[in-house]
Amino acid sequence: MLKNYLTVAWRNLWRNKTYSSLNILGLSVGMAVAVLIMLWVVDELTFDRFHTKIDQIYRLHQHQRYDGKTFTFYSMPPVLALNLKENFPEIKRTIRTSWGDEILLSLGEKSFYETGLAVDTTFLEVFSFPLALGEAKEALTNPYSIVISQEVAKKFFGEADPLGQWLKYNNRDAFQVTGVLEKIPNNSIIKFEFLIPFRTHVKYSPWLDESNWGNNNTPMYMELEAGASIAAVNKKIRNVLKVHQDPDNTGNRPILFGFPLAKERLYGLWEEGKNVGGRIDYVQWFTVLAFFVLFIACVNFMNLSTARAGRRSREIGIRKAVGAERRRIISQFLGESVLMSSLALLIAIVLILVLLPGFNALTEKKLSFHFWTPQLALILLGAALFTGLFAGSYPAIYMSGFQVIKTLKGVFKSGNAAVAFRKVLVVIQFSLCAMLVIGSILVYQQINHIQKRPLGYNRENVLKVWIRGDLGERFDPVTTELKAIPGVESVAASGNAVTQIGNSTYNLSWPGKNPKDQILFSNTAVDPDFLKTYRIELSEGRDFQAGNLNDTLSLVFNELAIKRMGLKNPVGQTIDMWDRKYRVIGVTKDFHFNSIHSPIEPFFFTFNPTWRSMVSLRLDNTQPIPQTISAIEKVFKKHNPAYPFEYDFVDKDFNELYKSEQLIGKLARVFSFLAIFVACLGLFGLAAFSAEQRTKEIGVRKVLGASLGNIVTLMSREFLILVAISILVASPLAWYLMEQWLDDYEYRIQISWWVFAVVAVLTLSIAFFTVSFQSMRAALADPVKSLRSE
Repeated sequence: MLKNYLTVAWRNLWRNKTYSSLNILGLSVGMAVAVLIMLWVVDELTFDRFHTKIDQIYRLHQHQRYDGKTFTFYSMPPVLALNLKENFPEIKRTIRTSWGDEILLSLGEKSFYETGLAVDTTFLEVFSFPLALGEAKEALTNPYSIVISQEVAKKFFGEADPLGQWLKYNNRDAFQVTGVLEKIPNNSIIKFEFLIPFRTHVKYSPWLDESNWGNNNTPMYMELEAGASIAAVNKKIRNVLKVHQDPDNTGNRPILFGFPLAKERLYGLWEEGKNVGGRIDYVQWFTVLAFFVLFIACVNFMNLSTARAGRRSREIGIRKAVGAERRRIISQFLGESVLMSSLALLIAIVLILVLLPGFNALTEKKLSFHFWTPQLALILLGAALFTGLFAGSYPAIYMSGFQVIKTLKGVFKSGNAAVAFRKVLVVIQFSLCAMLVIGSILVYQQINHIQKRPLGYNRENVLKVWIRGDLGERFDPVTTELKAIPGVESVAASGNAVTQIGNSTYNLSWPGKNPKDQILFSNTAVDPDFLKTYRIELSEGRDFQAGNLNDTLSLVFNELAIKRMGLKNPVGQTIDMWDRKYRVIGVTKDFHFNSIHSPIEPFFFTFNPTWRSMVSLRLDNTQPIPQTISAIEKVFKKHNPAYPFEYDFVDKDFNELYKSEQLIGKLARVFSFLAIFVACLGLFGLAAFSAEQRTKEIGVRKVLGASLGNIVTLMSREFLILVAISILVASPLAWYLMEQWLDDYEYRIQISWWVFAVVAVLTLSIAFFTVSFQSMRAALADPVKSLRSE
């Protein structure tokens, strides 16, 4: 029986090559797209899940309230770690880390910049980063020990044993290799290439005060005892920071709490002290997208199968006449659809292998597809089975219900219900396609709006170079030489990049301040000419002046800060901060620092040469850019020969802030195209079938004088009406969903009516060209051949 079913199924596939090819191609593209998307989704869902103690690890956060708003940070005072461990028995361990610094590691003539973390000695006992060489408990006990990745070990030592070898750290101290990590998983929020002890990091970071409760500058994690309740622990620790930072209830009232590391990647977004999700939104969108594309492919199968049902009516009638039960006929047709989905799966696997490198490049991931592994093989076979059963369910039920007498008499006629169902499926297909296209256009518009929105500074042609080693302490002659280079317009050092300002303080007092006011000011230290380099405009006052020692006790605020403080005639006013008195010398116009996702906040600049960490150079067009960069490199190599020269453009930093949106936009465009392609395959097949069914009608019309245009219009009208209905259905749904997405942006576009008009014209045009090909082919056929049997 099974052999007979397979033989019949294969013969039907072979006899109807065109329709079988369209069905299999549509299913294979749909399955390939769905699998690629789900590989991305699974990678996101499994972030940090490789840690064996994942359910006991929590990242510490704190809510702070300033100026009527609640801010959430995961930066802690280092002294907090010991306090929690000593006073709360439910907390088994606390682990401090640095933020991840790019450090020069050297061995003889070899030197490479690598990203490393400074961590507490128990780090490798809490987190599951297994060692290929060395012991986790002992690896970081020596203050000058270093644990490196296999990649770093290979760079420096090749195939030799690295244990016991020494690496120079930032051309200063030598660190002994005490461990080599196995491959670090890509789906980890904690990323590094080497580890050193936190207590040694303190030596290199004089600003890292381990006794100051007000110095929030360290990421921190805690491991709870097995069975401990995070809700109970959070209730106990919530006021630990308040006791030390705000004992007099001045208004800040920091609230400490732990948040599961397992949720940090997907649910790490906070607004007004409430968790509002995060990347989980993208995961959900992509999951729905995968379903949409696969659903569209399945709809194609249903449409083409039911449309061609009449061709198999006699076969079904004969089977029923000789005693075949309806369930057996259903089984046969489901078997055929599973066979087709299995063939589609084979093609889909080839497509996935071909497309995966490009998909990885697009998403900046390292996803792998090993279809021969038992788990993935079962998933793929399950997907093929599900797709086959889902796509073939309605055609099987529909065709198995044919009446024996009518089918054997040859008077079978497709019922109105079947035709209506096909029309509904076409409407659903193109509605989904139109929604994807509308969404991709609006995502592109929003990203473009962000990138072209006036920022209050000019980021174009600005080069950024990190200051390494002792260069910052003798930077004045370097600045002089850099300014003398043709093609360099201005030069200024700073403590942070304008797109990466993380410093903030609320410890300011000014004339007329209400003691209850708590305003959080972001800030950074800069050299004179920083405002000139970034073309940040002053609304009043002046910039810092080189050689003016008084300016080290001066401040330049933005307009919003002055407004929040309520200062009138601010230039010349005295500000008490950090136990010193500062003088306001200037006010800049408001500008966006960091991401444009957030509104502009109060801000001030200080002038402190000891806080230099990077230098910005504005390049002009008087010289070729590569030539100017080469000249800059020579200056840095002259004054800092031990450190390789590396640079970035500020434009690149700015674009990094919007990688998620750019990814969504690119994927939306790619998958919109694929969804339309799959839908058009089905429309092409239906148009071909319609033309075949109406061959004699077209012949008669041509004999009676119908023109080519008349026939094409006649054949296309029905399908175009369905596509037009799809657009009417999709437009309000797309508008609602995109409004929800855009509301997450402080600065957003307004959805214009012309977007829907463009999508309508585009979709109708694609549908028309798809259908008209078959229509013209039928219209151009010789009517003599179609009417010969009459």
